[in-house]
Amino acid sequence: MTKLVELAAFYRDNAIAMMCGPEVMLRFAALTLQARGVWSDRVYLAMERNMHGASGSAVTASSVRSSCAAMGPVLRYDEVEQWWRVPEL
Repeated sequence: MTKLVELAAFYRDNAIAMMCGPEVMLRFAALTLQARGVWSDRVYLAMERNMHGASGSAVTASSVRSSCAAMGPVLRYDEVEQWWRVPEL
């Protein structure tokens, strides 16, 4: 995925990215978009895994679950970037 992002033709001033998939792919694709000049608040990520809560198979921090519950499963990269620095997530 990140190779495709590196090769994609787009105007960074007009670009809005909407992505879904495994979180590791989302993370590196978002970093690649940032390196190409796309602002973090113009990159949207589907974070459905974090919506499962206590009954789901995913183990997540309560702040992530509550944010997803309040805002829905699609979040801007600048909103989740800090979470990806926490090893437990």
